[in-house]
Order: sequence, then C-alpha cells, then structure tokens
Amino acid sequence: PTNDIEGFDARYKIAILSSLSFRKQITLTDIFCEGITKLDPLDFIYAKELGYSIKLLAIANNDKNGIQIRVHPTMLHTNHPLASISGVLNAIEVETDLIGKVMFHGAGAGSRPTASAVVADIIKTSHSIQSSSYTAIPSFDSTSNTVINSIDDLLTNYYLRVNVVEKPGVFAQIAKLIGDLNISISSAIQKQTDETDMTAEIVFMTHKAKESSMIKAIEQMNELDVVNYVGSLIRVEE
Repeated sequence: PTNDIEGFDARYKIAILSSLSFRKQITLTDIFCEGITKLDPLDFIYAKELGYSIKLLAIANNDKNGIQIRVHPTMLHTNHPLASISGVLNAIEVETDLIGKVMFHGAGAGSRPTASAVVADIIKTSHSIQSSSYTAIPSFDSTSNTVINSIDDLLTNYYLRVNVVEKPGVFAQIAKLIGDLNISISSAIQKQTDETDMTAEIVFMTHKAKESSMIKAIEQMNELDVVNYVGSLIRVEE
C-alpha cells in the first residue's frame, strides 16, 4: 500500500513516461514526490465546497525553462476530465503544441490488466531476442543540456488551510504576512469555529505563486502566536 499512498508507484510511471516523451534519462531523484498521508478529511470537504476534487497526480512539463516533474495531491475543478477518474481506473492526459490535450484512460489494476501488461513485456522481450534490429530501449539525447527544475521553482495556484486562534485581527495579520511574500489571495473563507477552544479554520486560495514563497509563508505562519498549526498545502491545477 505504501507504493500507492506515498506516490511511489506514480513516480515510477512518470519517470518512464517523461524519459520517453522528452528523450532524456529521468531518474527518481529528479522527481518531487509527496503522498496523500498528510491530507485531512476536512480538505476533501472544503475542496468540494470550493468546486474542486483532490487527486494524486504525476505531472511532467517541458518548456523553455526546462523540465519539471512532480507527484503530489492536486486540486482539480470538478469539471476537469481527470477529476472523474476513480476506482481502479488510471488516466494520462497529454498536451502538445499542435493537437492540444488528449486523454487515455482505462483499468490500471486487477488480474486481467496486469496479465495484459506482463504478456506485452514478454512479447517485446521475445522480439528483441529474435531480431537484432529490434529494440525496446528508447534512444536518449546524450547531448541535451535541458535543466531539471526544482519544485521550489514551481509557479501555480495553491490551497492553504490554517488553524488559528479565534480573535479579532488574526485574518489581517496572516493576510499581511502572505502579501509581504508577494503572494496574492484569490479568495478566503473562515470555517469550523470551535467556541470551546476558541479556534477556527481559515482556508486561502491563491493566485499563481512560487513554491518557495509558499513554503516560506508556512514557516513564518508557524512562528505566529495566533496560528495553532498549518493544516494543508495543496497545489491547484487549472
């Protein structure tokens, strides 16, 4: 189960797909990986209220700034095609400059899908033994100087859930901290006030921000007396 819930299986798959797609040898150390164990049931409730679903995605991008590959829980609008994928189904969405987006989906677990994959590998291996000209190994561009970008350079929207002390001025204090780090808030809601403990949940949705800035914001929030803890940081794909 660890391979699935910690994102390791998705990391293996995106390493292979990225190597094939970008013709560059991708290793596991090139890939940021975060599983689903840090998620809280509250995150799914709030995501639904905001019009999102949460899915564990493996994402690879190749643009003028280099290659970025990551595995982590991701918030998707409920009308996004990948948001409806569930159960034993897997899906791959490919975006190109000429044909736009295309998606492939089908069963990724169970006796028959697994048997199909194993038999396909056996057939490929048999072909490579029989024919000296056949190869199942892709050719990589050894001269490529394409950079593998760090997750710190990621620029995307974020969902942030913070548990705070319930008293006047807390929201303004946190909003100022976020703004000082050049992070723009697109919306914010206060949820689940506990009158006994005098605590509340504040959920922020941001415009595009840099990952390193969000991590710094969390570090600074945890130093505030009015913040009990930062619950979740979830990246959002539009």
